[in-house]
Amino acid sequence: MTQSPAKRSCATSIFHTDTYDPSLSFSSYFVSSKTLFVVRLVMAIYCTVVFIATIVQYIVNQNDKVLVYFTNLSYLGLTVYFLLSVYLGAKTSMRPTFLHYVHFVLYHTVIHFHIIVPLVYWFFLDDLTSETPAITWWRTVSMHAGDGIFMLVELWLNKQILYWSYLLITMLFLLLFMFESWVVHAVDHFWVYNFLSWDSGAAKAATWYLGLFVFFIIAYAFQMGMIYLRNYIGVRFEKSRKKLVAADNIPMDKMAPDNAV
Repeated sequence: MTQSPAKRSCATSIFHTDTYDPSLSFSSYFVSSKTLFVVRLVMAIYCTVVFIATIVQYIVNQNDKVLVYFTNLSYLGLTVYFLLSVYLGAKTSMRPTFLHYVHFVLYHTVIHFHIIVPLVYWFFLDDLTSETPAITWWRTVSMHAGDGIFMLVELWLNKQILYWSYLLITMLFLLLFMFESWVVHAVDHFWVYNFLSWDSGAAKAATWYLGLFVFFIIAYAFQMGMIYLRNYIGVRFEKSRKKLVAADNIPMDKMAPDNAV
């Protein structure tokens, strides 16, 4: 059955696929497109190395649970996002394709999730000690602090925006993760994160789940504000830079009267 034009129009309107401009993802108020490309290339390589090291360490430790943790899943998304950024950024055409839309969805998850992961880890889950192996220290800091730094660099160096409607998609990913954690508990009898446990009673568990839900919405709203601030500063920075360039191009004979004593 084909979808009616009205329904297609509604979905298009909600997720802004009709106004989506991929060129915003590959341009910047503050640096050139080439500089943005190089920065993303460096971050893509680093994220790839970190994720491969994570998989190797899980294999060495005979742990097959690498994809049950939100940190690992979100870092995989971050890695794929930067790899896609490099691939699409190297192409000259900015005509929207399926990969551009995937990139756009991943952009929302990167900006949303990677303010949450560092905060939740360092406030609730930090288990690093002086006896922690160096590679674990490196991986942990990379995935719970470096990811936040990369997110901020990405947020400030490109021009792409967030839409409130995409909160539905990021929250859907959160619900899918929670469902996965329930399946893992049912099969392997352990909770991925202690705060997801129902063992301490339904009331306490419900409070945690509701708190996480509210926290996710607040985090998204905060990032929307960051995007607004970036655009506010960026537009003014761009105007100032254009004025300086224009001033530099004014012939000296026309500048002389203003400089005369």
